[in-house]
Amino acid sequence: MPTCLALAADGRSVAVPTRLIGGADATIAMCRMRLESIRGDWSEDASMGLPWPVWMGDITTPLVVIEGEIRQQLLDVPGLVEVVDVTALKDGDALSIVVSITVEEAAALTTYRIGDDVDVDVPGAWYMVVDPTARRIAS
Repeated sequence: MPTCLALAADGRSVAVPTRLIGGADATIAMCRMRLESIRGDWSEDASMGLPWPVWMGDITTPLVVIEGEIRQQLLDVPGLVEVVDVTALKDGDALSIVVSITVEEAAALTTYRIGDDVDVDVPGAWYMVVDPTARRIAS
């Protein structure tokens, strides 16, 4: 199973004090990082992340395309067994996503939902500060 830094209670920033987590918690944290990263911003892996600026700039992007790209991005996360469901909804200039995934933890398989438990901007507050012209996207 993978390991990574623990996220804070908001699920969007690194927990302080820093600590490593493993198992299902690490898999979920890595899924959140992929969902909230902008494609091309990680110099180590230019394919990581999603094209949020493109989706924000072109409101005609079909939801099925967005859902497919989200699904493809998640399939690269270690420890992920299955992407059960991806739902993207547009409401004006807001885009919300809900993802159900199954992760392996020891011998058990557990399904988790990401996106319907928070009301925050995606791809993260840091991006909204850097690009004040960006539209609000809720996850």
